[in-house]
Parts: sequence; structure tokens; C-alpha cells
Amino acid sequence: MPPKNPANAKFDFKKVYKDCYAPKPTPLKLFVPTLSFISVQGAGNPNEPNGAYQAALKTLFTLSYTLKMSKTTKALKNYVEYVVPPLESLWWGNEDLSNKANFKWQEMIAQPDFITQELFEWAQKEVQNRKGIDCTKHDC
Repeated sequence: MPPKNPANAKFDFKKVYKDCYAPKPTPLKLFVPTLSFISVQGAGNPNEPNGAYQAALKTLFTLSYTLKMSKTTKALKNYVEYVVPPLESLWWGNEDLSNKANFKWQEMIAQPDFITQELFEWAQKEVQNRKGIDCTKHDC
């Protein structure tokens, strides 16, 4: 992750990696940086209320915002104020995709470099204790 912006501005993935998050209408050769993500894979219709897809999104965003706010609970040396990046999705399937029940997907949200495995595991426990969301069943 590049150094923090001047004037205490928040690090914003969409601004720093503008070509990745706001591509041009014409094709271009693009360098995609190595980033860390929280991700969840699943299958099924994304439009089902209370389905696996909705649960995955809830888990991802809850974890992402718990990590963002970790500065209020944890003493973090390398914390950088940042904007939670947008949701990114991969979709595929080997069957008839006109039936959304056949969709397979991976949902993910990029995370800043200071997020360590230890901090991520802390956030999983916080989400479980405070929100009752079991992150382990989503294979985050």
C-alpha cells in the first residue's frame, strides 16, 4: 500500500488504483497490484432473501468494518486511515446459467497491508462475539 496521502486524507483504493476500479471504455494494458482480500465462495441464486449469498455479503462487510474500526480497540502501530474498498465479484458455472440457482461465485473485499493474520483472526472473534456471525462457516 502506498504511503498515506498528505493532509491526513484517508487511503482510498478507488483513487490510488483508479485504473483497476474505474476502467476506461477502451481496452488498455493494466498493471494490477498484489492485494490482500477477504473472500467467500459459494453457490446459488444471489437474489434469494436470507440465502448463502446474502449471508456471505453480511460476513464480508461486517469483517471489513470491524477491521477498519480495529484502531479503536487495538493498539496498532501501522494503522492507516482508509476507506473500505468496494465489493468485487467473480461469477462462473458449468451448467445452465439462465437458472440463477446454478451460479457459483466468489465475493471479496481488498484489505490494506497492515491487516495481519493475527488481526484478521481477532476480527473474526469480534464479529462472532458482537454480531453472532460465525465467520468460520463461510471459509473467510
